[in-house]
This record gives sequence, C-alpha cells and structure tokens, in this order.
Amino acid sequence: MSLGSAALILMTLITVSQGRVVSSSMEHQCDSGVTESGVCLLQHQTRLSALKHLESFAADNQLNMAAKHLQSIRCSDNEDTLLVLKTESLNASSLDTALNLGAKFLMSRQKPEGNFHYEYDWEKKENSDDDNSVRQAGTTWGLAFLHASEPSPELSKAVLKALKFFEQYSVQDKYGRFVRYPGEPNGKLGTIALLALAHIDFLRSKPQINEQESQKLNDHLKGYIKFLLSAETSNGDHKHHVFHGKYKHSGKPFADDSAYFDGEALLALTRAARHLNREDLWKAIPRLAKGSWEVNVENWIKQGEDVKEDGLKRLKGFYQWSSMAMYELLQTPDEKFEPFQQRILRYADWRLATAKYPLDGEQHNIAVTLEGLTPAYLIALQAKDSKRAEKIGCLLRKGIRNLNIMQVGHPEAEGGARKAPVKDPHAFGGVQNGRDSPKLRIDTTQHQMHAVLQIKQMLTSSQSDPLLF
Repeated sequence: MSLGSAALILMTLITVSQGRVVSSSMEHQCDSGVTESGVCLLQHQTRLSALKHLESFAADNQLNMAAKHLQSIRCSDNEDTLLVLKTESLNASSLDTALNLGAKFLMSRQKPEGNFHYEYDWEKKENSDDDNSVRQAGTTWGLAFLHASEPSPELSKAVLKALKFFEQYSVQDKYGRFVRYPGEPNGKLGTIALLALAHIDFLRSKPQINEQESQKLNDHLKGYIKFLLSAETSNGDHKHHVFHGKYKHSGKPFADDSAYFDGEALLALTRAARHLNREDLWKAIPRLAKGSWEVNVENWIKQGEDVKEDGLKRLKGFYQWSSMAMYELLQTPDEKFEPFQQRILRYADWRLATAKYPLDGEQHNIAVTLEGLTPAYLIALQAKDSKRAEKIGCLLRKGIRNLNIMQVGHPEAEGGARKAPVKDPHAFGGVQNGRDSPKLRIDTTQHQMHAVLQIKQMLTSSQSDPLLF
C-alpha cells in the first residue's frame, strides 16, 4: 500500500466513526443553527470527504481488518468531537515523517566510536552521558528495525558502526557470546537480548554488505543466542524457567531474573526462531514463555489493585516485551501456544485499568505501552473479542493522535516540543518523555519509533502478520 494510502487511512480512521464525524450533540447544534455556519460547513465537508475515501477503500478492498475496525468503533462523544478539531493536524506523511525524524536524531546522537550520547537537554543545550549498556544496545536495535523498515546506506552504516562498538567489548567462550561493557562490574542480560534483536532485524533486511561481514554478523548472533540459552534458570524461590538477570565478567550467568530482561530475551529467541528459521529454539521457548509468564504476571495480576510494589514493577517491566513475544508465538500454528491468546488480552486489561500508571498520552509519553497494546489489539481482533478490541482500539486511536506531539521538528508537535529549536541538530527529531520536558533521550526515541512503526504496519500492511516489516 502506498504512503498516500497510509495517510488516507489515518485521515479516515480519525474522522469516521460508524459513518459519523461529529457527536450527535454537535450534529444537533449544526442542524438547529446553534453553531456558527462556517464551522458546520467545515464539519459537513470533512464528513463527506472522509466517507468518500471510505467508500473508495471499501470498493478497492484494500483496507485491512485493523484499519476497518479502528475507523468503525464508536468511542466517547468527547473523543469524537476532539477528533474533528484535530483532523487538520494529520498530513499526508505524518508517520513516515516521525520515522525519518527519529532516525536522524538517533544517528546524530551516535559518537565516533559507535555508541550514543544518552540524553540532550534542548533548553540547556547540554548532553548527559548516563551510560548504560542496555540503553545503548536498545538504540542499536532501534536503528536496525528502522533500517529493516526503510533500508538506506546511512542507516546501514550507523547500525554497523554500533555493532562494531559492541564487538570490541565482546567475548566468545563456552557460555556463548557476551559483552564486558566498560564501567559495568557485571553484565546485564538485557544487553545481550537487545543486541540479538539488532542482529536479527538487520540481517533480516538483507543489508548490502559483503559475504565476509554477513558471516561474521551471523556468527555473532549465534553466539548471543547461545548465551541467552545458557542463562536459563529454574533455581531460586520458584521452579519456573526464566533467565538469570546478570553475568560475571567470566561469562557465568548469575542473579535473580529481571522482568525487563525476561521479556527482552524471550522476544529475541522467538523472533530468531520465527524470522531466521532457528527451529532448534522451539525446544526451549515454550518452557521459557510459560515460566516467565508465571513469575512476572500470573502471581501478580490476580491481586488487582491490591498488588504490592514489587509485583507492580514486574508487571510493568515485563509488559510490552512479553506482549510482543506472545504475539509472535500466536502467529505460529503450534497449538501449545493457544493459552497465550487469553494471557495477552488479560495483560492488556490490566494495563488499561491500572491507575498506578495512567495512560495520559497528551501529557506523558506512552509509546512503551503502545508497543504492547498494538499486538494485543490485533490478537483481540483475531480472537473476535469485540469488547476488548473496542476498548483497546479506543486507546490506540487516542495514542495515534498523540504519538507525534512530543517529537521535536514534527509538524504535529505541541507544548515543549513545538518550542524546541528545530535548527539545533542535537534536538531535531528527538522525542520528549513528557509534554513539557526538554530532555530528549535515545531510549525514549527508540521506543516511540517502534510504536510508530507498529501503528504504520497495522494500518497499512496486507500481510497475514501485519507487524512484520
């Protein structure tokens, strides 16, 4: 589907709700002459235009199931009224503009050595290098999936440069391949998982590199995957299979599991198995998927609002990573993964209902949550669970509107992001963590770019797996 079609879908989904653009109260005002005639005329023209586009797409049978459902569900009247007022904020290339800006920001943050400046305060014009191997590896993955989506020589060069940075600190031994990151006394399993994801998506994009470089990267990936498998554990206070959260400089995994790292490692193994045909990994994945769910979710989600702080942290940390992994599992024909259909939906219920972590996308960046809710929404549609699909879909519609308001340089920027100096090359394309925060972080931008890419794929893909880019 073309870029123009993608933008048109977005225009349609935010202006059409069961054939209506405005709430019934506003329609009544227009019909009765209460509202100014110019406003009513604009609303009438917008509605006719949107319906015309909808009819055209229906005739061409190009609109996928998710896009059709998103444009048809009826949310609150307040939301529908707001949708009319914000229709003009979307332009023909809003999602691709966001992705292009994000890629430029991440590449501008890259140092000559290949790693990245962590944070830039556009008000103070200061860098903050609060170094962390997991964030650095996550940004490397961000560049890799941006390259997989829209390959370019610039992105390819940046990915290779980042991988080269980690290569110089990596060791291969009996445990597999691992990183001795400067300044970190013990390694973090999340670093290995995210580096594996970076290799997976970069290699899957068939980059323009020579055979020797390709073989080297494939060998490195095999080593990282071997290390993730070597970190499997069922020791400690539980008997379920998860991952050691850390490893010593000798490479020996140790320490309790981490909710974040459990999810990241599970996603890496699952994506390698599905997209790089690592059939051997399906032996370990089922027990790790089940064990990590039991440890990080099942024992806590039953407690509802009474869950204690340590349980909340696990539920939050595991959420988007495991939701993406469960989605991957449910795209396979293996019946043993069927229980994960209800698990991903129950988890989405929790995330939507948890007052501890509000989903105010206009004031706070919720891209991390959208990374989990987008696959959950698709699973709800596949399961024909209309109640959950509508509930998640309404949140996604709000999320789609608010994705770009915190990105410096985006035409839809609002608040602080609109005030930021777009001519500052260190700020351009960066994403704020909050509406009025001047701090632009590489991890915030990476998560947002992934959420934007998921939304774009969900609305435009004609593949059976709409999140495969």
